[in-house]
Amino acid sequence: MPRPVAQDAQRQPRDSRKLLRNSLGDRWKSFRKRVRRGLPRRASRNEIDDAVHDLRTSARRLLSVLESIEAVEDGNAVRRLSKRVKRILDRMSVPRDLSVEQATLSRVAGHPKTLRRFERELDRDYRKALQRSQRILERVGLGGLRRDKKRIARRLRRVQAGEKSVRKDLRGAARAAFDRVRTLRASVNPNEVRTLHKMRIALKNFRYLMEAMAPLVPGATAAALESLHALQTTLGDLHDLEVLSGALSGHLTTGSPATPGDLSPVLLNLESEHSGMLRSFLKSVDPILDSWDRLLSTS
Repeated sequence: MPRPVAQDAQRQPRDSRKLLRNSLGDRWKSFRKRVRRGLPRRASRNEIDDAVHDLRTSARRLLSVLESIEAVEDGNAVRRLSKRVKRILDRMSVPRDLSVEQATLSRVAGHPKTLRRFERELDRDYRKALQRSQRILERVGLGGLRRDKKRIARRLRRVQAGEKSVRKDLRGAARAAFDRVRTLRASVNPNEVRTLHKMRIALKNFRYLMEAMAPLVPGATAAALESLHALQTTLGDLHDLEVLSGALSGHLTTGSPATPGDLSPVLLNLESEHSGMLRSFLKSVDPILDSWDRLLSTS
């Protein structure tokens, strides 16, 4: 969890380049630590899932600060490191999705016995995905990543632009990230799950970007950031329900003993939960985005 923004703002330097270097250093250390640790082989399910989640979150936070740095220092090392970190992030997505499917299915009412085969298949696929992910992490060459990180930090120290210019570039990056969120919000179609998924990714990126840049945006308090977190969580829960519904529908075409009638109670419960969650999201999203629009416009 990030530290409260109000405390961060008091501790962080007023020099924007130093702020970027500090954010890069902190987020790099977190990412490196989780890559080195890998995924535990002998641990509880919750510990394994937490390790996957922490690794993915640290990767996204590092990517967001690299995006802000690119607005100030657009070098090859920034793009190369971003590409390598994103590759690791993408390869950790399968065990996370399978784990979420299992957890979501276990709490859905109307769960028929005929889905036991589906549960066994999920568990088998989950274990295989963990093994693949662990092998990927073991092959990650942290030396090359570290060298790129050091190049970026050195180049940040050599940026010739003045403080006013650097702040303008960083605020421009924040505005661009926010505008992507607003554009995707306008494109949300409740009947097209991809539109919600795209907005979720953009919102997550904007939130992590603002965590790093909060000292430069008056009003970007812990409460303001938590409002983004709440929206992100709701969109994530919606995505999890959509993934499970799609997996269950696909299960019917693979020789499963389950029938459409068997799955009807489960799918109806998923649809009901999804509809209620979507209504809540659509009711709260625009006031929150409007408040962030005002913050960014006055900073």
